[in-house]
Order: sequence, then structure tokens, then C-alpha cells
Amino acid sequence: MAGTRPPREIGDIDSIDSIGSIADDPRHAASVIPVLSLPVRVRTRWALQVAQLAPSIHNAQPWRWHLDAPPNDGSRVDLRLDPSRQLPALDPDGRQQEISCGCALGALLIGAAAAGLAADTELVPRGLPGVLAQVTFTDAGVTSSTAL
Repeated sequence: MAGTRPPREIGDIDSIDSIGSIADDPRHAASVIPVLSLPVRVRTRWALQVAQLAPSIHNAQPWRWHLDAPPNDGSRVDLRLDPSRQLPALDPDGRQQEISCGCALGALLIGAAAAGLAADTELVPRGLPGVLAQVTFTDAGVTSSTAL
């Protein structure tokens, strides 16, 4: 292993554990292949690391992730707007903040697909105030890089 990184905070997630050489740098597609054998929850965390690379208004990263594991092997992620990261002088109505959250959601879905996860996405789910999107991940059954 080239070296270990300290865990990083992402939203409401306690920390992202280093997956070692498997995901030292989520920007390298070659690091994805060994990820396919990992549990869904670990691959979901890897996809969240990819989502953190999404562009945002002045790199404010105005999103908050909440990771919840349902009883089955899937993982559910809630995307919320982080009001403490609003830039009132540049974005008084929060439009660019919401666009930034959409970029993060797109990056999450791309990372999840690369990690062999199927995503069921619900935008602005009813009964969940403040949640912009709720994504439930399951194993897509991908077993090799040729399926990617």
C-alpha cells in the first residue's frame, strides 16, 4: 500500500475509512475493479468520495450527505443542502447552491455505477423536509470490468 490517509469527514457520515490501495484515488478508473467484490455499504462510501470531487459554487461544497443502511444489503443516501455554506452576496436565492448539489448527485451516481451499484433515485422525496434527493443503492451484479 502506497500510504494511508487519515479518515475524512463527509456530511453526517462519521468518517470515510481508507480502503487502502483499492481506492487511494477515486479519480483513477483502474482502482475501481477490485471494489466490485466489496460490500454495498463500502462501495457506497467509495462513491461518496467520488461525489466530493464534484464542482460547486466557489468550491463551497454546499451539500450534506447522510448514509443510512436499510436492513438489506443496500445503502440509502440522503442529499441535503447545507445552509451554513450559502454565499448570500453571490447567490442570495440559493439557486447556484442547488445546482452544485445536482452536480454532486450526478458525481455520486457515476461513482456508484463505476463501483457496480444500481441506484434508485428519488428527487425531493415527500415527507422528508430538507432532503433534495434520496438514493438507494443495491448490488448491480457486475462481476468484471467488461460490464463497466
